Amino acid sequence: MYLFLKYHNVDIVYSALSGRDVFFLLAKKLKLKKYKIVSIIHHPGSKLIFTDQYDKMIFISKETYIKYSDKSNSCYLFWGPDMDFYNQYYTEKKDCTYDFISAGKTHRDHLLFNKIIPNLTNRYMVIDGINGSNTISDVEVMNLYNRSKFAVIPLITNITTENSLKGLTSFVDALGMGLPILMSDNSNIGIDIEKLGIGLFYKAGDKLDFQNKATQLLNLTATEYRDMRARCRNYGVANNFEAFSERVKHMLI
Repeated sequence: MYLFLKYHNVDIVYSALSGRDVFFLLAKKLKLKKYKIVSIIHHPGSKLIFTDQYDKMIFISKETYIKYSDKSNSCYLFWGPDMDFYNQYYTEKKDCTYDFISAGKTHRDHLLFNKIIPNLTNRYMVIDGINGSNTISDVEVMNLYNRSKFAVIPLITNITTENSLKGLTSFVDALGMGLPILMSDNSNIGIDIEKLGIGLFYKAGDKLDFQNKATQLLNLTATEYRDMRARCRNYGVANNFEAFSERVKHMLI
């Protein structure tokens, strides 16, 4: 009752993380108040409750959305890069210190990375995450991205996370900073980087495939690399966070 009275004047609920809105969903189901509820869905829909009470469920994983059965009050939107942020660090001409950088916070297969990449180049950087956070600041990460040629998103193969969205932050960082991408095929982001010409997939956990794809990127000509980098950046600009926010705004009003 305390929570109901506290939020009695609330009419619209926007939840950036599903699971934090259960009180409002329950209150709506019990017909205590007819909230308008819109939520961002990161992970499999099977874990959600009171889904019929959502006015809109916004999946930011295309694969998760495809697998979710009820499309009546759900949609997929790509959570794109905030270009105002990335423009502070992005430079057109780069003095690259590193060929490959992996800056992920969770579920990263850096064991595989460290087995393969040092045999191909000594120009690489790995930033390990602790408790879901990078060990250095976002500004430092962007400065390292700006001195790197390729962003690597190597994800572990794990039955408990096989349907979860992984690597999206690093993916968006790469687009915002214009870094071609080498990533495992189990992120559930659902964007075909090979079809778009912005990077390469490798089979998760496959050492030989990872090595072959990394070598393929290293062997790009200067022109091929420049073009791939431009496509990454252009895709980020065309599908930026402002476009995402505009779509969400129309769902709320």
